[in-house]
Amino acid sequence: MIFKTGLLVPAKRPEFFTSWTDAGMPLLSVEKIAEIVASRKPRRELFPSNKWIKRQLNNDCNGWAGAGALSRARVLRGCQPVFLSGPCLYAQINGGRDAGSMLDDGMQALLKNGTCPYDMVDPQIWRWSGISSEAKAAMSRFRAHECHRVDTEIELASALAVGYQCVIAVHVGGRYQSLDSRGIRGESRGPGNHAVGCQDVRVVDGELQFDETGSWGTQNGTNGYAWLTWARTLRWTVQNHAFYAVRSTVDDPQSVNPPPITRGKIA
Repeated sequence: MIFKTGLLVPAKRPEFFTSWTDAGMPLLSVEKIAEIVASRKPRRELFPSNKWIKRQLNNDCNGWAGAGALSRARVLRGCQPVFLSGPCLYAQINGGRDAGSMLDDGMQALLKNGTCPYDMVDPQIWRWSGISSEAKAAMSRFRAHECHRVDTEIELASALAVGYQCVIAVHVGGRYQSLDSRGIRGESRGPGNHAVGCQDVRVVDGELQFDETGSWGTQNGTNGYAWLTWARTLRWTVQNHAFYAVRSTVDDPQSVNPPPITRGKIA
């Protein structure tokens, strides 16, 4: 089976967003992170793969990563589940070609424009002209409320621990597609050619491990999910790509009494 990617590598690592630490967000110890995640339901149970894992048909991994992260972040806020469209996000940032996109552009588009619900756009669409007027009108209901740049392992872990969802870069190469007995992907030292979501963190023998939400269907990884480590994968890609933590969407005007957005809340 051929798995598409589509993440472009920027000439210089972007710094458009304020970093997690510089924004004054919680920076937790490994021990505190372990305590928090042990006290709550794992995200894989909250977001079962048969409902939450999709398969990209174009070079739109970045669209799926951003839309999936924002979809999950809404649920963690307490909103009714609405899976959002990766192709709608990708169509805004691909320059009119199915040739991939930049991670940073996806996050800026989510903040500025948003994306529409999944069922409003055919997964095969990648052109902006293929997005219906109804879908375009719905985008403003689902804009990201808050976004922070993530630069370090402990920033990523802290963001996930306090209830944010993240968008990160991996490199499909080396031993990336192999999983060890613990469900952790193998080492890959490339610059980062694939965008994925990151929904959870766990601590095993003092090591932080991050739960990847892919866009290759449930046949990949462990029912579409896989664990990553900073040492094997992310320390290489973070040198080229800024990772992002997002918190929910803006208030949907069609929602009655939406749950409040609490900055930095542990959820």
